[in-house]
Amino acid sequence: MAFLKGGLILLLIPVLLFSCKKEQLRSGRELIGVWVDIAHTADTLVITREAGGTVLFDNSLAYRTNLQTFSLATTYRYYIRLGDDVIATKPLIEYGVDNAFESYREFPFEWLEPGRRFKIEPGAFRPYISCRGCLLTFERVR
Repeated sequence: MAFLKGGLILLLIPVLLFSCKKEQLRSGRELIGVWVDIAHTADTLVITREAGGTVLFDNSLAYRTNLQTFSLATTYRYYIRLGDDVIATKPLIEYGVDNAFESYREFPFEWLEPGRRFKIEPGAFRPYISCRGCLLTFERVR
């Protein structure tokens, strides 16, 4: 009887481990390129492969008009990972041991035209904007 219980437990462990598997996040390299915000054409996202991952640079008006632009260049850069309907971001430069932004945070992401146009929440790369459900639309320019 004890052998049967032990065998049953051993069979349940893999089932539990694999049935609760979280969505697999990919590298996001399908986003590499330059993307323009179709509502604010002066704002672009430049996504490159560097620093051991895929990196998003928010070349927005907020970055370009900041008086400390040169020293803040890394503040506007994020590692990204991509899921089926989420994008996960993490600052390129980690800020401290107790900072909640040190791990990837997930935000809604939707392809409108795969490889050409997508919608994303601004909080994914603009943490100073707290607007849940306010989606920005970006289109590939190169």
